[in-house]
Amino acid sequence: MEPIEVPPHAIWRDDFEDFGPDRWTEGDPAWTAPELDLGDGRRLVLDGPDPFPEGEWAVVGVN
Repeated sequence: MEPIEVPPHAIWRDDFEDFGPDRWTEGDPAWTAPELDLGDGRRLVLDGPDPFPEGEWAVVGVN
């Protein structure tokens, strides 16, 4: 097995900025997921950008 060549500026050097575990869970307050009011107190929240206008969203009830 050949040794691995590591670049001189690898992320494990002493002077890199550590963001901590909360770095990955921070939200962007300028962006909100599209929501659709289902009319019964529930809201459908899309997990991604809205590809269609709200009137064309397919809504399916699940019990």
